[in-house]
Amino acid sequence: ELTADVDLLARVTSGCVARDSTLDSQWNLVQSAAVALDACADCTRPRADRTVSCARAIELVDAADKATPPP
Repeated sequence: ELTADVDLLARVTSGCVARDSTLDSQWNLVQSAAVALDACADCTRPRADRTVSCARAIELVDAADKATPPP
């Protein structure tokens, strides 16, 4: 079920990239985070690889958050 949710997130974020010039760099970061999250949730991968992917997803989301201008 998580994999389906991550796939949906990846599709939604990819649809937002290149549609909002003000936030394109942030959407790119979120899209990259979704890809990292997909690897994070893939239980067929070695635990060490998943751990790195999970940490990377968090880093990318934090970077997107910091780069987003206040409303």
